[in-house]
Amino acid sequence: MNKWTWIILTVFELGGLLCIGTSIWGFIRRRKVLSRTRPLKGQVVEIERHRTPGQTSLYPLVEVTDPSGRKIRFSSRAGGYKHQVKVIAGDSVDVLYDPVKDRYELEEFERSFSFILTFLALGIVFIVFTSMVFLGVYYL
Repeated sequence: MNKWTWIILTVFELGGLLCIGTSIWGFIRRRKVLSRTRPLKGQVVEIERHRTPGQTSLYPLVEVTDPSGRKIRFSSRAGGYKHQVKVIAGDSVDVLYDPVKDRYELEEFERSFSFILTFLALGIVFIVFTSMVFLGVYYL
């Protein structure tokens, strides 16, 4: 095996380790954030449209009463294309309030671990693939 093959495989192996490390860091961070949030009830006021060239993204605008009694409106980061938005105006939703950062977000979005699991799976695939190639070189 030539020098460049080793370099490429090493980059993939390090990339896999970086993905796994990122997913572990993300999991720990997400658990820390979830441990300090307070559950609230909110209502979807409307669905906002954000247009960019070639696509339209939809984001729920949610109204919630905070612990001090103030009515707050926030645009959730839990949006996407038309088929991805699961709420409509008037729906009651669960909201998590982070008093440390004074931030509100839909509970469904905050509890989602899909990003973390994607990085974990990608890291495992990179490491398994490069390990198989490395072992194949030594034992064949």
